[in-house]
Amino acid sequence: MEGKINKEIGDSAIFLLGFMASGKTSYGRKAAKSLNLPFIDLDATIEDTSGMSIAELFEKRGEKAFREIEIKTLESHLPFQGIISLGGGTVCNPEVWPLLKSNGVTVFLDMPFEQCLGRIRTSKKSRPLASNLRDMEGIDKLRTLYEARQDTYNRADHKLKFPYDHKSLASKISKWLND
Repeated sequence: MEGKINKEIGDSAIFLLGFMASGKTSYGRKAAKSLNLPFIDLDATIEDTSGMSIAELFEKRGEKAFREIEIKTLESHLPFQGIISLGGGTVCNPEVWPLLKSNGVTVFLDMPFEQCLGRIRTSKKSRPLASNLRDMEGIDKLRTLYEARQDTYNRADHKLKFPYDHKSLASKISKWLND
């Protein structure tokens, strides 16, 4: 599947969206490499630019300020010809959708909650909205957030249901771009 994009994607981006730990960054980076496309991880870009982790930004500035930084950072990288991994909550901001739709194709990585939870628990990455998973109350709160975001995620142009990996993601992206 490597390098099999036949159609020039112009200024179009492929935006990966989905819940935290659904593989947007890990699978997105590998899929971009196999398709010979550039890759941007929006959260990592924000961390590099601000000099703070996402958790620190949430703690010091709050979620509202973080979401403003998030959309400004996204805007500053568009147009973009490649794959962009969005944060899990990026698409919950209604102002983001026109930006995404006018600059590319959206892909929802649809991973079940239990798999996301398992990946969050084993990840070294600090996630401010998933900081207390030691008891059922914290897990229930995270599950509620997951369920609340599903309708928003389902607005994507395309949906890739779990199980998936970077090879199946690259294959689907290639197919969608060549259709």
